Amino acid sequence: MEKHGPMRGIDVMNHMQEISHGWWKPSPGSIYPLLSDLADEGIVKRRADDKYELTKKYIQQSEPMDSVEETIVSMEGSASYLEDLSKSDKKKVAEYTKRIKKLSARLAKL
Repeated sequence: MEKHGPMRGIDVMNHMQEISHGWWKPSPGSIYPLLSDLADEGIVKRRADDKYELTKKYIQQSEPMDSVEETIVSMEGSASYLEDLSKSDKKKVAEYTKRIKKLSARLAKL
């Protein structure tokens, strides 16, 4: 959000569809509860115009993250994306099942 400025929930959904190249567009039922949770955690705040923006506190805390933390956060986001995609279009995920299982086995060894 910081890079793109304050966004409404619909803007977040459209942005997610754009960055996934049309593969995934979250539903209002997934985005609005998530935005509410993020607001409760102090990560975003809801403005009077119903747009959400990152809080200054979150921006200051999140700037210098170590690469392990960034990697884990990225992996968690990717896992959520694949879970949602497998519910809406199993065929898009099915061709990667073997690779996902190999990756899972590698991670389990850590």
